Amino acid sequence: MMATSVERMSDMLQGSPLKLGRQDDPQCPRFQAPGQAGIAGGRPLRLNGAMPRPDTESDLPQKHLALPDLAGTAGLARKLAETARAGDCFALWGDLGAGKTEFARAFLRAAGVTEDVPSPTFAIVQPYDTGIGPIAHFDLYRIESAADLDEVGFDMALDDGIVLVEWPGHAGDRLPGDRLDIQFTLGPAGDRAAALTGRGSWRARLAGLNL
Repeated sequence: MMATSVERMSDMLQGSPLKLGRQDDPQCPRFQAPGQAGIAGGRPLRLNGAMPRPDTESDLPQKHLALPDLAGTAGLARKLAETARAGDCFALWGDLGAGKTEFARAFLRAAGVTEDVPSPTFAIVQPYDTGIGPIAHFDLYRIESAADLDEVGFDMALDDGIVLVEWPGHAGDRLPGDRLDIQFTLGPAGDRAAALTGRGSWRARLAGLNL
């Protein structure tokens, strides 16, 4: 029987800890000057959690939602989990504390995950077998090279299942063009909001969603 992506990723991640390119404090990544090449010679790494804004951004379908509480975040995650399918990439943008991990946990709960859902900040990736197929939850905060992405099975996860990606800007040009971008923001009063942008097949899918 062919191993699932979760089994293959689990086998790959067993053993010695990942040796990522950065050997200093994992909470203090190396900042790059504007214009410095990012992963695989692509755009610079984006360390502030902001979603890229190409010239064609206005042509992409967007939806804006207020998330007044955790229930609002969980509701959004549940609706997206209900429509998710293999090959989907959900790119979760936003600064620390904006709601990325809360969304990912709620998404996994909606997919049927009952065990603890730890933040993958240090593990980089947490794979799950769920009722809607394999899901890989990535936190790319400590990633700084294409070799790092290969080591954690980023492309394999994209091929075989559903992927939730925190700090997706660290993937550079390896981030798939067919994805749903979710930009989380945190207001001065603690109010949260999400802006959803559909790319590739998500252009039509987002337009058809009742959120």
